Amino acid sequence: MASLDAIVFDLDDTLHAERRFVLSGLSHVARLVEEECGIAASRAFAAASLAFRRGPRRDVLQAMCRSCGIGTDRVPAWVDAIRAHEPSLRLSHAASDVFQTLRADGRRLAVLTNGIVDVQRRKVAALGLAPLVDAVVYADAIAPGGKPDRRCFDAVVDALGGVAGPPVMVGNAVVEDVQGAGEAGWRTVLVSRTSDVFTDADVVVGHLGDVPAAVRRLERRFARAC
Repeated sequence: MASLDAIVFDLDDTLHAERRFVLSGLSHVARLVEEECGIAASRAFAAASLAFRRGPRRDVLQAMCRSCGIGTDRVPAWVDAIRAHEPSLRLSHAASDVFQTLRADGRRLAVLTNGIVDVQRRKVAALGLAPLVDAVVYADAIAPGGKPDRRCFDAVVDALGGVAGPPVMVGNAVVEDVQGAGEAGWRTVLVSRTSDVFTDADVVVGHLGDVPAAVRRLERRFARAC
């Protein structure tokens, strides 16, 4: 068994690009706009996706309404529709390759994700993650706000039935993933394309595909320390 046998991944913007979920939701809303307001779905989606690229996410549907000349009274219902829709998502080849490599190295895999639990469940289902990992833990079901609460990290260890050495948290968020896991006694890998990011992560990598090599480096470092 590998000395660092449990590798735990954040979900949004680590295993998949969160923007793809948003665009899937906006496409769903665009179809609703066509049904409810008579505005072509293609026009509504173009307006919404442009607003998403240009401005704050919280204002996207309002900006779509202004562009299409419709009222904003339906916006709360459309927000709910985004959260409730079955997203069109696909796990990247890079993520699949990382999983396969880590499995070949003798690691166990888990996902620990923040966010509205029902929404995150639908993402996990759309990505086909459950058969690929040993455990999926929805942090907001464990503690209010999820990570970085220590209880979320302890829940992963429980879900895995214990670990051989400190788990390794792989994520893109300095506070939720790196600091939270570090305070729980875990090793940490930050996935960030920003080279000058300030972090206490054990390793920083630029791409998800670099994770298996980073875990091996951590394992060698851990073995020397012991």
